[in-house]
Amino acid sequence: MKTITKLLATVITVIYGTASYSQQCNFYMPLVENTGAVYMSYDANGDLQGSQEMQITKVISRHDFIEASINSKQYDKNNRLMYQGEFGVKCIEDELVIDVESILDPSMMDGFNGMEVRMETRDIVMPANISEGQLLPDARADIKVISGGMTVTELNFTLKDRKVGAKEKVNVPAGTFDAYKVTYNSVIESKAMGMSSKMVFTYIEYHATDVGMIRSETYDKDGKKMGYTVLSKIL
Repeated sequence: MKTITKLLATVITVIYGTASYSQQCNFYMPLVENTGAVYMSYDANGDLQGSQEMQITKVISRHDFIEASINSKQYDKNNRLMYQGEFGVKCIEDELVIDVESILDPSMMDGFNGMEVRMETRDIVMPANISEGQLLPDARADIKVISGGMTVTELNFTLKDRKVGAKEKVNVPAGTFDAYKVTYNSVIESKAMGMSSKMVFTYIEYHATDVGMIRSETYDKDGKKMGYTVLSKIL
């Protein structure tokens, strides 16, 4: 379960720290090769837990969309590299589209070597021009691990109830920004060996025009604050 929780934190930072730009996807900071951002994560008491650096490594303009590759590095509180991976995003017309499968940490499947893994996903979509009161579509990943023709593990990851709130002035280490407040719930359900579990988290994100996510707060199912992430530096 600790691995799943770590995966969730990784996915959320990647999703909302992603930057994209075109004439349509103009809410996010410019999509330019060798640019990026650094985020610092803290627990509820303000103690540093780790950091994440994301950098755009390649941008390709195609006939009907723009595609970018983003490198993500995660460090622990002692600045030791814990994970490095690359994922892709697309700007299609007026939407930023991210394939959930492309950002899942491969290490979550380390214990299932030699087994069949089936995955169905619903892309994460972020409209270019969000506005107060707007409802955003759910995103989902359903994973089944099969051995000997039998399902041994199921994992369902859902982002739901995504809603855009009003603009607020938010101060972070990278500066002070006018940012939209975006709230949503994240639900992780797992079934293995006849046992099932469910975890529910609430997130509050702040998004600034031409910058992207600048702050994220995480709460448990009872509304208790678990930690937060802030934009530390724009690369």
